[in-house]
Amino acid sequence: MKIIEETNNRIILKAQSYLPIFLIGLLFVLMGVGGFLNPYQQSFPLWLNIIFVGFGLFPIIFGKQVKVIFDKSAGQLIISKKGIHGTKKEDYNLSEIKKIIIKQDYERGSQSGSRVASYKLIYFLIAVLDNNIELSLESSSRNFFETKKIAEKLSAFLGTPFMDIAPPSQQNIRIGF
Repeated sequence: MKIIEETNNRIILKAQSYLPIFLIGLLFVLMGVGGFLNPYQQSFPLWLNIIFVGFGLFPIIFGKQVKVIFDKSAGQLIISKKGIHGTKKEDYNLSEIKKIIIKQDYERGSQSGSRVASYKLIYFLIAVLDNNIELSLESSSRNFFETKKIAEKLSAFLGTPFMDIAPPSQQNIRIGF
């Protein structure tokens, strides 16, 4: 997530662009459909064409462009999620925001060619409301310093405290079955 506009009365955050994800999905759909429509030679088996179409439709249908607007003049926090099905907006009062936090968690993965699980930290930007509801700002990143910079700017803009909440240690994570 990046700050795309910053003034005295407004901060706008925007998640990564949806267009590249949409275009990759469209490419997969076209490859899958092209395999169905090729009358002379089927370059891929039918099941592979179906998988290509499925992988292509998933980001097209479920992908969203997320914009988070902190507007002091309106006293609103607006989270806008725009996708193929339209735009969904959530509105909150800025006065309800008690603090800004970064939550850290582990993302499980594996190293290339290895069966050993590896864990990488991932950081989530969250606004905590008066009733202790944690409102995700639809932001996750592997870059702590980038996330912290945004959190500190939001905290200063809103006049609320900022906290960094560490994950459980790796000894507390169950590995295996």
